[in-house]
Amino acid sequence: MAILNGTLVLLDVETGADGTSLGQLDLQTEASLTLTQEEIEVTNKESGGFAAFIGGKRGGSISFTSYFDPLEATNKGLTDLVASFKLNESGFGDRLVSFSFGTATAATGFVISGNGIIGSLDVSTNTEETVTLSGTINFSGSYDMSFS
Repeated sequence: MAILNGTLVLLDVETGADGTSLGQLDLQTEASLTLTQEEIEVTNKESGGFAAFIGGKRGGSISFTSYFDPLEATNKGLTDLVASFKLNESGFGDRLVSFSFGTATAATGFVISGNGIIGSLDVSTNTEETVTLSGTINFSGSYDMSFS
């Protein structure tokens, strides 16, 4: 039985329609993938008194946590993720990011990729502790999944 080491699972992000690669998120410590499907209730007299459902909207999200290093140049973090919010622009321009979550290739584990919107970014600080960056990417549209 092969067991996948969580250290091998990374989040890569690209911002905007131009696909500017941010590379791997700086100093990742945790990431969680959640896939969702809404249920549409179709209970009726023929279901024999049992609840019955069909599938509705599908979606997902990735939550992540990393340490914050303001001097890191090769990988990216807070500055680049905040830029995807386009806080200096008015209106509802394209604020989507592209993401890839998983191992380096599907052959070594799994890869899930698609587009999403950064739903939240949090910076947490405590006295004499490391500064952490956490957030959520909510899927927008379909996504691709590949497994070994």
